Amino acid sequence: MKFYQTRKGVREVREKSKEAFAHIETWEIDVPIATATPESHKTVTQNFVNAILKNEPLIAPGEEGVRGLEIGNAMLMAGVTRQAVTLPMDAGAFDTLLKDLEKQYGGKKKMAAPVDAVVDMNASFKKA
Repeated sequence: MKFYQTRKGVREVREKSKEAFAHIETWEIDVPIATATPESHKTVTQNFVNAILKNEPLIAPGEEGVRGLEIGNAMLMAGVTRQAVTLPMDAGAFDTLLKDLEKQYGGKKKMAAPVDAVVDMNASFKKA
């Protein structure tokens, strides 16, 4: 796995640069990980079919997906509210948060580029 470290914070560059596609100095860091073969989508799907047809045990049970979704929702809630969230989550509190976000943004959140932004589309394809 590769991790890319930036010299400056991405948010800082995005908010302060006049370039639409600013180049940020980065360097690559190799992160060692276990070399176990990851389960591909095709493998998981075939296993699901086999579970139905041949009673094969699932390698990706639905309960695991629900837990992963709850962790993601807790991360969102903690990030927005700036408060710790305990698991299992309070479903009512999360629903309230979603309704508040919908009222606040209404699905129309926009990020406008600065009027004086320098737009150079070639920078999108430049290798660092």
